[in-house]
Amino acid sequence: MRIHLIELRDRRTGLASQWVNSLMLPILAVWAERVGWQARVSFTEFPDVDYAHPCDVVALSLYTFLAPEGYAVARSFRQQGKLVIIGGPHAKGCLDEVQDHADLVFDRCDEAVWCATLRAIERGAIV
Repeated sequence: MRIHLIELRDRRTGLASQWVNSLMLPILAVWAERVGWQARVSFTEFPDVDYAHPCDVVALSLYTFLAPEGYAVARSFRQQGKLVIIGGPHAKGCLDEVQDHADLVFDRCDEAVWCATLRAIERGAIV
């Protein structure tokens, strides 16, 4: 299966800058590849999200100041039939709100949980 891991950016704010990448998405990608998934990591601004990249699952890491844009991205991918996971700092602080915009929400994650989740998705236990 294929997963596209996306962290939204906004150059205007100086936060989530182009010069500093979060380590979490590349780590999640490595863990996904260990269980046989193909993974792509993107650090991108809202207008530049690649909605055409072939994938089965999209995982978004959101900062609170970009939550509205993140929800729009999630909605677009869900309309395409993709399973959407949302995590990141916003999910940790606003879990109830995020649940309305994703199929799965992570407010923390370790390798065992991530890999078990991906295996459950593969089996069709999470749709």
